[in-house]
Amino acid sequence: MGFAMKMRLPFPSALTRAAGFSLLEVMMALVVLGVAVLSLASVFGVAAGRTHSQSALSEDIVVCQSKMEELRTLSFTDTTTDTTTVPYGSSGTGLSVGGSTTSPTTGYVDYLDASAQHVASSSGAVYTRMWQITDLAPTVTNGNPTPAGLKQIGVRCTAAVGAGRTGLSPDTTLVTEISQ
Repeated sequence: MGFAMKMRLPFPSALTRAAGFSLLEVMMALVVLGVAVLSLASVFGVAAGRTHSQSALSEDIVVCQSKMEELRTLSFTDTTTDTTTVPYGSSGTGLSVGGSTTSPTTGYVDYLDASAQHVASSSGAVYTRMWQITDLAPTVTNGNPTPAGLKQIGVRCTAAVGAGRTGLSPDTTLVTEISQ
């Protein structure tokens, strides 16, 4: 008569072990998940900063383009409208040849606050808009003639850092031509 002896293994076999995750597996999964979430959070921060910068740049382009449109509405021969004030005065430069897009020149510069409203001087201004008017002489370039009676208008707008802006001072330049 022999009786069979059951031998007990120190670790339960896969068949007898309860289904589920061990504490070590859960902790490793949490570490991997934490690293992934932190990586995504940094990407969102960068994206938010770039969105803000692009929004400010769009505003700058609109401010610059509005000055360009103001000048384009003037008569080709206008030499007296003062476009540095609102409402326009009658003792300005109009579309007279002159001005500069690199340094403020009286009669060819205006200043705006953060709401794009005119201010009297650069003190307290967020935007500085400078423009230059040049006569284009008739020329021939690559066999294409440029007719007489053309003026080139260049408008440069700079925005001050601050007033809700960060980073570099945006600088936008637009150029167009008008004819008689």
